[in-house]
Amino acid sequence: MKDVLKICVVSVGLVFGSHLDASAETLSPERIQSELIGQDLQGRMGLLRASLRYNTNGTIEMRSFVGTGGGTWELSDTGMCVDITSGPRQGEECLTFTDNGDGTYDVSNGMTLVQPCPSGHTNFSRQASRLAAAQSDTPPPHRHCARDRGREASCLLLPRSHLPYHAGQIGRLDCRTSLLRPMLRASVKSWAGFHVERESRMTGTPTLDPAYIVRSEDELRASFPPTHDIAVKKCLNQIDKHARAFIERSPFVCIGTQSRDGSADVSPRGDPCGFVKILDEKTLLIPDRPGNNRLDTLSNILTNPEVALLFLIPGFDDTLRVNGRAELTRDPELLAMMMVNDRVPGIALAVHVREVFIHCAKALRRSRLWDAECHQDRSEMPSLMKIVLDQTEGAPDDAAEQQRLDEGLEEEYRRTMY
Repeated sequence: MKDVLKICVVSVGLVFGSHLDASAETLSPERIQSELIGQDLQGRMGLLRASLRYNTNGTIEMRSFVGTGGGTWELSDTGMCVDITSGPRQGEECLTFTDNGDGTYDVSNGMTLVQPCPSGHTNFSRQASRLAAAQSDTPPPHRHCARDRGREASCLLLPRSHLPYHAGQIGRLDCRTSLLRPMLRASVKSWAGFHVERESRMTGTPTLDPAYIVRSEDELRASFPPTHDIAVKKCLNQIDKHARAFIERSPFVCIGTQSRDGSADVSPRGDPCGFVKILDEKTLLIPDRPGNNRLDTLSNILTNPEVALLFLIPGFDDTLRVNGRAELTRDPELLAMMMVNDRVPGIALAVHVREVFIHCAKALRRSRLWDAECHQDRSEMPSLMKIVLDQTEGAPDDAAEQQRLDEGLEEEYRRTMY
């Protein structure tokens, strides 16, 4: 497989705390003007991560997980004075900036800033920072390690396990030897964060390289930023008013279960909106409607009661996740609550809630799941009946016979929906 990687990266590394050394130098107003003004910077203060820009017109723009903010700045004799008028931290203060000599700046208000890489450089300082935090060491600076057709490329000399997946082959040994597999072309974009474009020209079938398999949670978490405090705090142990409103609107839920031996299964369940009943703030009730009688979900619950639920609402990009323990009930009074078309389910799942939290909209927005322009024509694939027959007994060659079977399945749907 021949890969050509186009990696367009700016500094996304946020160093963990201050790392002043003997070479640290306080920036003069002239250096602040030349090195920080008009640049897309990344900063961290405690749990807060922000993208920051001191615009040349004297305004400030900030973006973070908790929202946006802004204000104005002006240079002073010793540094910069700012007036933050919107965002999570507002007020006036005068700041000084200390150059740590590795592309990072410590600010007198406790924030650490990371400057974009010089043109043509690749900066993996996020991974470097996590590694340094684990080893109580200073992150290595940007380093040149190869040239690609006369253009400089650079990477931090870190083990492969501490580089992001898209970094491909640029591990310690590859930087020292050959970058022909793949070749790197590094350039800087004028926005905070990083963007990767991968163009692959393959001469054979790609295979899974064991060298890149993640084998421990420590190795996994070293490749990601720490979980944001809000993402932890939003996890509740009961159904609150917002979760209740979401469940009452939802006509669809996926149920994840595991068998005794750990084999996993996910099953979709759907009904009119609000079909999942809320008995109390800790208990949900899900009816079991007629299906194929494989009983995967129900039998799994009998041997391993741990379940995970994912609620969707048509038109909503956010989802609701619920984790807990389930048991099966045939209580006639409870089953009667879930009657549809005068038919009562024969059994129901009672889920005792342990965790519940709203999940962000990114997945559904990326997929454009509810966007009618992205809906696909079902006729472009064989019918369900033909697929099943192809996979089992063999579908008939006669088109009319196949159509008769398809129509029979639709009639079965209408007759046995409940």
